[in-house]
Amino acid sequence: MKLEAFKILHDMEDSWWYRGRRMVAQKMLSSFVKERNISILDFGSGYGGMFSFLNKYGEVDGFEVESDAISLCEKRGYKKVFSSTSEIFNSDKKYDLVVMFDVLEHIEDDKATINSLFGILNKNKTLVITVPAFMWLWSIHDEQHKHFRRYSRKQIVNLLNNS
Repeated sequence: MKLEAFKILHDMEDSWWYRGRRMVAQKMLSSFVKERNISILDFGSGYGGMFSFLNKYGEVDGFEVESDAISLCEKRGYKKVFSSTSEIFNSDKKYDLVVMFDVLEHIEDDKATINSLFGILNKNKTLVITVPAFMWLWSIHDEQHKHFRRYSRKQIVNLLNNS
């Protein structure tokens, strides 16, 4: 993603779109995650805009590559913020919950990433993903944010089932 677009997303954390996404994510998590004090990885945490409700479920680690975003995540309370996937995928740490909020579309090899994320989940635990929908909605926004794709429900289900 272009850095200027990334910073705009941070400035928009209180917009109607982000508030709506947080509400939907909270409702989903309250349906699927019944425990508290779980280990959580916010994969692609950005500036940490989802931390305010994720930390209600447990201890939150993040993954982010932008250095100024990493420091803000740490200030917001993330226990650890990883800056490389090898740090995460080559460690022995396992998570009860991994979330990816509008991140997967930025990753060229989405299948390999999903496979790796499944590998760091504790047995029978949860992966939550949000992605932009429908290639027919592709726009300059997708190009500015360096998306590789948008997903249909069938595509995301197939990706997860085949991983």
